[in-house]
Amino acid sequence: AEATAAAAAAAAAAEQPMYPYIANVAVRVGARRLGLGRALVEEAERTAVELGFDRLYIKVDRQNFGARRLYDRLGYEICYLQNRPPDRTNKQRQMLFLRKA
Repeated sequence: AEATAAAAAAAAAAEQPMYPYIANVAVRVGARRLGLGRALVEEAERTAVELGFDRLYIKVDRQNFGARRLYDRLGYEICYLQNRPPDRTNKQRQMLFLRKA
């Protein structure tokens, strides 16, 4: 019965559509606010469309307010909150998944 449940879960996961997402975007401190982050996201959006995807997600740490401000300006909204295990400092982390409205 356990193998059957695992097979059913794997089949259900295989039927879920896959979508690209952006994570871990970084711009050097001295190069920020020059439009580089915007250019990277816009290029990722173009690439996703060229590959046939109709949406793109962004994964960002909830506390990364600078990045969130950029993504907000680009029209992204929170669609999912992911709780992460505490890090080595025992701080609870939360990741946001964003999607263009």
